[in-house]
Amino acid sequence: MVSMTLSYKQKIKSILYATLCISICILLLCLLNIMTTKYLIYNPTKSEKQGYYIKIKADDIGYLKIYQISIPSTHIDMLHKLGLPTHIHSLLKTVVAKSQDVINVTSKGVLINNQLYPNSRGKLVARGVILHPIPIGYHHVLKENEYWVMGRTENSFDSRYFGVITQSQILNQVVFLF
Repeated sequence: MVSMTLSYKQKIKSILYATLCISICILLLCLLNIMTTKYLIYNPTKSEKQGYYIKIKADDIGYLKIYQISIPSTHIDMLHKLGLPTHIHSLLKTVVAKSQDVINVTSKGVLINNQLYPNSRGKLVARGVILHPIPIGYHHVLKENEYWVMGRTENSFDSRYFGVITQSQILNQVVFLF
């Protein structure tokens, strides 16, 4: 009889311990999800290095820094046609031009202040999807709080397709983590 009671108590302790461990794991997963959503962003595209980036407040928008940008709503469908998940409404892009810089789109690619930016020639089709790049002959002098953003690859969906972005579209600066 004593051994049955002890065995019963051990079972109760085991169940309580397992419940506590599961509860702690669920709590940690919830905290990880909150931390990931608030402080980290995963970049699945190749236009910037794939992986996790830490979000930093974008106080001073600088050249050649990477930012999380909100994509204009008129171009969200294009992102999804190109294969990005439907929950993605922002991309990571590098600011390559800002206020007073001159943008010219030529048959060779994008000229920024008369310098050809590498891998900047817009494509007409990607992954079987017809793209609509900014037309050749486009000329624009960026105004205060306007930016031209590009990815590091020729396949990047960036300002070559959606044009100038404004400071209100820059959500965060990001720094590669792993």
